[in-house]
Amino acid sequence: MVLATFTAMNERLAHSDFLAGDRLSLADIAAAPSVHRWFRLPEAGIGLANLSAYAERLADRPGYRRHILDPLS
Repeated sequence: MVLATFTAMNERLAHSDFLAGDRLSLADIAAAPSVHRWFRLPEAGIGLANLSAYAERLADRPGYRRHILDPLS
């Protein structure tokens, strides 16, 4: 189920930079924590190049770095 979801996201991201188009939207904000957790798994990302590029685009955003990437203390 999880792999099917990320595969569908990968296919969607072949057509735009973000999930709902070429601009960040609420869909991306909601998906960001799950995408981050996905790429922490050793088997994640194999064959999901669009999703990987998406994760990199998210990581370029200050809010993502502050709220998702920064470790909790």
